[in-house]
Amino acid sequence: MLRLLRFHALPTMRQRGSLLFLLAFALALRIYQIGWGLPDVYEEATPHQKAWSFWNWGKPGLDLHPRFFNYPALTFYVQFGVQAAHFAAGHIAGAYPTLEQFRASVEHDPTLTIILARIANTLFDVGTVFMVFILTRRCAGDRAAALAAGLLAVVPLHIQLSQMVNVDVPLTFFVMLTIGMLVSLRENCSLRRYLLTGMCIGLAASAKYTGGLLVVPLVVAHILRAPRRVFAREALLRLSASLVASGLVFVLLNPYVVMDFRQFLNDFSSEQYHMRYGHFGIAGDSSTPGFYLGSVLPAAVGVAGMLFALFGLAVTPRTAWPMRYQLALWPLLYIGVVMTWTMHADRYLLPIVPAVVIWASIGLMWVWSKVEAVAQARGIPRAVVGVLLVLVLLWQPLLADMRYYRSALLPDTREIARTWAEKVLPPGSVAVMGPLGLTLKPPLVTFPIPYRSVEFEEFAPFYDARWYEDFEVTVGSNFDLARFQRDPQRYKEFLQMFYDSLQVRWTLLLQIEPVRGQRGPAIWLYAPPRPARALYPSALLDRLTSVRSNGMLRSFMANLVAVHSAKRNHEKVIQLLVWEIPEYVRRGLRPDAARAAAALFVYRPGDGTLKALRDSLTSAAGVPGHGSP
Repeated sequence: MLRLLRFHALPTMRQRGSLLFLLAFALALRIYQIGWGLPDVYEEATPHQKAWSFWNWGKPGLDLHPRFFNYPALTFYVQFGVQAAHFAAGHIAGAYPTLEQFRASVEHDPTLTIILARIANTLFDVGTVFMVFILTRRCAGDRAAALAAGLLAVVPLHIQLSQMVNVDVPLTFFVMLTIGMLVSLRENCSLRRYLLTGMCIGLAASAKYTGGLLVVPLVVAHILRAPRRVFAREALLRLSASLVASGLVFVLLNPYVVMDFRQFLNDFSSEQYHMRYGHFGIAGDSSTPGFYLGSVLPAAVGVAGMLFALFGLAVTPRTAWPMRYQLALWPLLYIGVVMTWTMHADRYLLPIVPAVVIWASIGLMWVWSKVEAVAQARGIPRAVVGVLLVLVLLWQPLLADMRYYRSALLPDTREIARTWAEKVLPPGSVAVMGPLGLTLKPPLVTFPIPYRSVEFEEFAPFYDARWYEDFEVTVGSNFDLARFQRDPQRYKEFLQMFYDSLQVRWTLLLQIEPVRGQRGPAIWLYAPPRPARALYPSALLDRLTSVRSNGMLRSFMANLVAVHSAKRNHEKVIQLLVWEIPEYVRRGLRPDAARAAAALFVYRPGDGTLKALRDSLTSAAGVPGHGSP
């Protein structure tokens, strides 16, 4: 396997040329339209965001502590390396004389930075195409290898995810690299080969925790390699060394897992709960097998691809099975684990797609061999049979690719909404919106409604349109409305107090419905009823006591106070702070006394009632009394 990973080890120029062509083809498909959506970033892009925080902006030195363990840190450090290379090249060229200028440039327009981050993921995916070629060639020959690599090159799920900054694409590459090493253990079980295999597993687990499941295929490979000597001292030493190597690589690439173990356990447990509980908008009783096997996998490799993969599994000769069982064991193991999750996402299936593609190519070659004899007897050229079978395999993924690229040529609905807002809304206007992926740039202000992907019902008090009547526009979308409507009983308060209120009492300013193939949700922009209430209803404030998340509550209240302060809505600022301070005391939280005092003393209210409120709040916040400044 190690020898085959060296490009020059391919025996003929024809083979090398075929592989180069396939890799260039895969790269071209992934580079095309890679700048979709920019300069707006509509993807999660967690590795990029965490890598950006490593620069420790505004403070001395770097800070490589991710303070986030929902994902391991390898992809964060890879993206940090990409950003460092970007800065170094720009610094040498004179584009970024200082780090602060680099920061200002990226924050003003992140286009180049995001493209570089996506290209890094693209290279991992092209590496997966390479591994598929090598593995298939080893198992089924040159023709099947070219077919498998070509199919993976056009798989729409791989193309789409390689054009985003995520952890699943690097995970898939390291999975295939590990499977290649496991295959090589059949012919060489040296200590060095065991150590390299363990290191590959460590890399996979460092990309995403589920990569650690590769320990199971390692143990199985060890047992099947020499079943009579499994417990021999030398054999156990090699297996132990491999397991230790995987653990050491993981710790070296994730040192803060050990240094901040308590936070790691907290975040890791949170992620496990997320998988078990599900995600906002995903019905807990929805069929996981139906989602992955009936929707995601057919969309990725096509119905024909799935059938050919089943043929490949069924017709593998028993003599060849020891070499190929890893390609069956990993998908079965991984999909078995994924099936236990309530949380659904198409990207979770990515690590098994290359193995399915390999089996599909093996199955097609078997069908080809059976049909070929019949075709020749009827005078049909052999090449025609092959072309027809390949078209049967590829037509569904190719059509999906065409739809995907066509959608990239259309403006995202969120881009249309942002352009309208920047043209129509006056400077300083506040736009309220939920989880939409749309952020307006200054002088416009984005007011985010708190959001969390699990146990979202707790945030119903924030989804009350009465909070936002003082602001210029509130944005609704079917990103969340459609999810509320899937379970109307569960999200009854969200629908009644927010969307029903917007539709009945507010004025629709703009409606954006995506045309066929257009990215982005349907979006509605509403203007509030006028005049707004002088004060918030006390019942509205009382609803906030049901919010258990102290962090979300404080963030929401701080944003409300800040916006009302900027708009000089004195009465509501005081009302919010009068409610906020005792509530924080009740929860055992430290009130932000300095902020409360500063917000109050700048207003110079002449009304005696407001002065009394100010004095009582100052006392409650623990701020020494002062006269008006």
